[in-house]
Amino acid sequence: MHDDLWRIGRRLAVLALLLALAAGDAAAQLVVPGRRLFLLSTEHCDLYYPAELAAEASRLAALADSTYAELARRFPAGVREDRRISVLLAGGVSSLDGWFNAFPSDRIVLRLAPARLGSDLGSFDDGLRAVFAHELAHELSLGTRSRFWSFWAAVLGDTVEPCRWTAPDSLIEGAAIISEGRGGSGRAKDPLAAALVKQDILEGRYKDFWQAAGAWDAYPFGRLPYVYGGLFSARLLERFGEERYAELWRRLGEGNALAGVEGAAFLKGAFEASYGESLDEAWAEFRDSIAIREPVAMETRRLA
Repeated sequence: MHDDLWRIGRRLAVLALLLALAAGDAAAQLVVPGRRLFLLSTEHCDLYYPAELAAEASRLAALADSTYAELARRFPAGVREDRRISVLLAGGVSSLDGWFNAFPSDRIVLRLAPARLGSDLGSFDDGLRAVFAHELAHELSLGTRSRFWSFWAAVLGDTVEPCRWTAPDSLIEGAAIISEGRGGSGRAKDPLAAALVKQDILEGRYKDFWQAAGAWDAYPFGRLPYVYGGLFSARLLERFGEERYAELWRRLGEGNALAGVEGAAFLKGAFEASYGESLDEAWAEFRDSIAIREPVAMETRRLA
């Protein structure tokens, strides 16, 4: 009986492994099978693209290194001399999209198309640059590691990311949101994003930090880490500058899960150690900074 259970368990394990590999292979089909890919390298990036996206690859190559240098000031602990940023450009999609994945190794995927009508990605002044900067911010911020975790990443691979368990989603997505736009563009500068938070304040529905980090499971469902997280991170930069923000990510990259971002018992969290005030105090200040100061008068008239 014991041997039969062992054989069944072993077969199920093998089947699960095969299904996982098959799913990974299916997810990797971002270009037509057999289609030739070309490589365009810059100082920091390797851009892979099919022939029909040659123009987009050339334009990305022209701005990739300057974007890298800009974000390296914000996430310096995620920068390594041996790092090459692998970027795959894919087409044949209906709307602009992108993601960063650390398995089996760090890589960025950009799915190039116009932003969907009504999408929050429509706030970008340059969709290609904005999506690349968003995903590059994920790579550099989540790649922030102490020497201890850098050793284990060298042994076990890029998936060793201590910030995954010390940084809540609002900070992870906030780091990427504030990296998207230049000037007045990007979701951190989008009036609609600010309006959503202001309306929550007016209705007495302002989310606390952990609700905005993903604990809230009602409408607007998964958007709160992007909206609240992006605006909160922008406020931190405005108040304290890039040096303190970089210090926050350096501490998160130490991977101290007991202290975490907020602290516990006698342990000071990464946030207070970096900014000198508690997370609750900073969250309350963020609320005050974005709240409507004067009543809004709406003129109404009968529709003809």
